[in-house]
Amino acid sequence: MIVFPYYTYLIKKSTNFLGSAPWAAPLLIAYCIFITPVWGYIAARNPFTKEVLDYGWTPVISAMLISR
Repeated sequence: MIVFPYYTYLIKKSTNFLGSAPWAAPLLIAYCIFITPVWGYIAARNPFTKEVLDYGWTPVISAMLISR
């Protein structure tokens, strides 16, 4: 019960920040786009996650198509 008002406060502050700084949202999106290949490279170096990266996309894409 104590956490809910805190999260509400954080959401209100972040909304106010994004409204007053229009550069923040595009910067965050660009950061996520640029950092994704780095995480992919790190995951590809691990032999346990390499197989999931190679063959794990088919079930994900199929589930997304079915859910539409």
